[in-house]
Amino acid sequence: MKLHTQRDTLSTTLTEIRSEIRAMICSVDRKMRATYSDGSRSNQVNGSTDVLPRLYEMCRTIDTAQAATEESA
Repeated sequence: MKLHTQRDTLSTTLTEIRSEIRAMICSVDRKMRATYSDGSRSNQVNGSTDVLPRLYEMCRTIDTAQAATEESA
C-alpha cells in the first residue's frame, strides 16, 4: 500500500471512529437524561447494550485499518 493510500485509510478510519464516539456520547447522555414515570432520573447506563457494542465496533474498525496498512509495510 502506498503512503498516500495509508494516509487516506487512516484519515477515513479516524473519521469513522470519531463519529462512533460522538454517537456513543449522545446515546449515553440521552439515557442518563431520560426520566422515569415519577420524574426521577437515572445515571445508570446499560453497558451491554449502550456502550460495549460500539466499543467493539471501534476496535474492529481500527483492526481492519491497521491490517490494511501493515500488509504492504
